Amino acid sequence: MIVIFNHTGYLGNRLFLHAYGEALAEASGQKLYDFDLNTYAALFPATRPWEPRWLYRLFRKIVLQLIKLCRRFPAGRACFVSADGVGADFSPGNPAFIAQIKSRSFTFLSGLPYLAEMTFPAPEAVRAKLTPDAGVLDQIREQLAVARGGADILIGVHIRQGNYADYRDGIYYYSSDFYRQVMAALVDFFPGRKVAFLICSNESQPLEIFAPLKIALGPGTVLGDLYSLAGCDYVIGAPSTYSLWAAFYGRKPIHVLIKPQIPRSLDDFYLPDGRFECIDLEGKLTSSAAHA
Repeated sequence: MIVIFNHTGYLGNRLFLHAYGEALAEASGQKLYDFDLNTYAALFPATRPWEPRWLYRLFRKIVLQLIKLCRRFPAGRACFVSADGVGADFSPGNPAFIAQIKSRSFTFLSGLPYLAEMTFPAPEAVRAKLTPDAGVLDQIREQLAVARGGADILIGVHIRQGNYADYRDGIYYYSSDFYRQVMAALVDFFPGRKVAFLICSNESQPLEIFAPLKIALGPGTVLGDLYSLAGCDYVIGAPSTYSLWAAFYGRKPIHVLIKPQIPRSLDDFYLPDGRFECIDLEGKLTSSAAHA
């Protein structure tokens, strides 16, 4: 069994770590148990904790204590794998790494790997497991239809501000006016077609800034915004696993604003599917994104 046991940031990080664990479990023929999703697990039918919830919380607390105890012994420490920042050597496509997992009864997994060097086989299975309730998706579709409002193209814009003002000294914190400039430039990529925008943000946005562009706001919830972005035709935003997950789940092209530079053409977008050839959150470029 593969057990994911630690916390790795917010929803986007945890979804990708879960997807990574699923890929390792599939490649090694083992089961996956993910404690890292924690409260987010309730958002998806396939990962929702059992009822009564208090009994699950007690079970989780006991198991996490046992994992800590296991780490104190040399034999137990051999079962722990830290994926933080690692690349192709820890990929589900690496036979040597999978053989190590197969040789153990338990593998305790923590940390988020460098996604640009990961290969996630069977992405459809991952998408299916991390799909919200049908009622939630129906509500999102209705909101997206209103946002599109007869437009030919709907572009999801992830304006991540809030905590990005401090993250790495604000390197990825862009003003709302900069996003407006980006959005205005994107309209020119689709001559003769009507373009609308769906804005999802962790800060309240002054809508008058974006005039005269056709815009709508996302639902305003962490799950609703994420899967609304996935329902757009294109996705754009600062480096974030949140918008990257939306593009992966929705199979939509994404452009990552690694610098405050306006994209030059649709060639600056790419489709993440199974491989995530993008930048990491340290601002490094992979070869496929080097033109961005």
